[in-house]
Amino acid sequence: MNPRLIAAEVLGCDPHLLRATQIKGGLTNESWRVDSSDTSVVVRVSTVDERALQLDRANEALVLKLVEQAGMGAEILLCAPERRLLVTRSRSEEH
Repeated sequence: MNPRLIAAEVLGCDPHLLRATQIKGGLTNESWRVDSSDTSVVVRVSTVDERALQLDRANEALVLKLVEQAGMGAEILLCAPERRLLVTRSRSEEH
């Protein structure tokens, strides 16, 4: 999956106006910071068989939403476990 295309879908903009930089270190995901001229998001794509590792992305989505609502986590722009995607606002972009 192309992180610029995913971010463009979420942000409603032209993917050619976005720059993606891979974030290193994920064991079960590939993550990118995707920047436009006025915002930054983090795109995470799961790269493993969740069932084999007993990961429950649907429950993770519920927890992430609670953490966001409590003001402790990044704003969730797209959480789609069925697509193996999570897009959040970059913490440096939140007010």
